[in-house]
Amino acid sequence: MKKVKAWLALLCAVSIVILSSCGASDYTGTADVLSGNEAPSQAEEVFTPKAFVDPDRTDKAEIVYVTANALGAPEKTEVSVTLKNPGGLEPITDHTTLSGIRNTGGNEDFTLADGVLMWENHGEDITYKGVSDAPLPVGVKVTYYLDGAEISPEALAGKSGRVKLRFDYTNNTDYVPFVCATLVMFDGEAFRNITGSGIRLLNYGDTAVAFGVTVPGLEKQLELSGLKALGEQLGDVRFNDYIEIEADTAAFSLEYTETVAFNGILSALSDEDLQELTDTAEKLGDATGASDQLKNGVDQLVEGLTGFQAGLNAYTEGVDQCAEGARQLKESLKALGDIGALLPGPLGDTVSGLYEGIAGLSEGLDALSANSQSLRDGAASILSGSGALSDGVSTLNAEALAKMAQMGGDVKTLIEKVKTLRGADDAYRNFSGIAAGKTGSVLFMIETAQIKAE
Repeated sequence: MKKVKAWLALLCAVSIVILSSCGASDYTGTADVLSGNEAPSQAEEVFTPKAFVDPDRTDKAEIVYVTANALGAPEKTEVSVTLKNPGGLEPITDHTTLSGIRNTGGNEDFTLADGVLMWENHGEDITYKGVSDAPLPVGVKVTYYLDGAEISPEALAGKSGRVKLRFDYTNNTDYVPFVCATLVMFDGEAFRNITGSGIRLLNYGDTAVAFGVTVPGLEKQLELSGLKALGEQLGDVRFNDYIEIEADTAAFSLEYTETVAFNGILSALSDEDLQELTDTAEKLGDATGASDQLKNGVDQLVEGLTGFQAGLNAYTEGVDQCAEGARQLKESLKALGDIGALLPGPLGDTVSGLYEGIAGLSEGLDALSANSQSLRDGAASILSGSGALSDGVSTLNAEALAKMAQMGGDVKTLIEKVKTLRGADDAYRNFSGIAAGKTGSVLFMIETAQIKAE
């Protein structure tokens, strides 16, 4: 029952991870997302590679079972393999590095020579197991703490207090992105106040299941901190290489921890998806070019308004001078108006009319001069506004749009990194070997030893 419940919970956990696109969660806290008491009636079904891999997709599916000590150090590695039957009656060929091979799904005989495995063909898929001493592509190290102090698992057994389990993950490849999902089952009566960093909590009857997901080494590969503009947008998003689980316990014991590791998460990214991102990045760069055109137009407007202001100032200064000259002429001819009133006949009318004309011209020029300042002030206000507009466009260019262009460059850089990772991800499809031209898939299970007081 322990295994059945663990696998059911683990499958739920991995499903949640995949459906959420394996996001870089920095979650701290708990969340009840599963409850129930029913278990599968066929426990063995969830232990075969067929439960994880559609046999129509790959010719060879592997589950690598790693038995580790309580600290996560591997002690034994056993591989369960399913070979898809290609049809016909020809022997089924496989390449393998495993030893101690045994048929676990039928009665087909096999021969093994120089790593070439030949199976009889009875019309069924071949399922077999073997042992490996090859290094693992991923590793997990478990560290235990009691009331804030590190403690060995043997010394922790049976102790009471606030415990913490820290799981540190390493990627030993160069570089294949592996998702690592760890599951820890706690007795709901023996453990209380379960929290942690990078974990979620689900309840299954009287059992609390904590699980966390990481992609070790991914942040270093993506170098997000070096992407300045994009890094600012991502904020505190991190792909941590560890998770932590804390709980209160009266007598610590732990059946085991289970870590599942798998790759292939980038295979879902098609060339079309990546091209759409590239197109978006290029549009971000194009925004700067459009802003440059706007800046040039505004600069020409400011230049034209500056010339208009200079011409207007010269014009209004001329008007002021004319008005002043007319006033002086009017004052000088005031006596002439008085004389005209004394002269008889047409001569008097002519003299008086000349004075009145000069007086009218002076009054008109005074009125025009009075409006000159308003014209100058209005033109100056327009010129000032155009200058502010020019400064605003310059700021837009220097700050917002420059950042957009930089972000476009960051996105392009990130896309190239993702393409490289996707290529490596697609290339890793087996652990124990595979025949030429065959497709494969692999899943790793790392189970730590029981911790229990004697």
